[in-house]
Amino acid sequence: MESAATILVVGATGVLGRAVVQRLRARGVAVRALSRRPAQAADLAALGAQCVASDLTDEASLQRACAGVSHVLAAAHGLLGRGRWRSEAVDDAGHRALIRRLRAPG
Repeated sequence: MESAATILVVGATGVLGRAVVQRLRARGVAVRALSRRPAQAADLAALGAQCVASDLTDEASLQRACAGVSHVLAAAHGLLGRGRWRSEAVDDAGHRALIRRLRAPG
């Protein structure tokens, strides 16, 4: 049975995020799985997760991904990232953008 709450898992196709989505879905929790590459989330979609394309470095995509969720688990990081996805862009600015989006009305 699905719960009323929807949890957004940021970084859902990473090692930690994938494990979290799998466990939440096994418990019947509604999950929105956020990934820069949702094509890599076919297994999560097969479990019933709603897979969305979004990026911590793209605030407009975060607005769409966060709409209607009740909780967020951020499992994304840029520790090995380069260029647009370097650590400063993801781990600092990206997570700050996520927090701003979550604090905004609606």
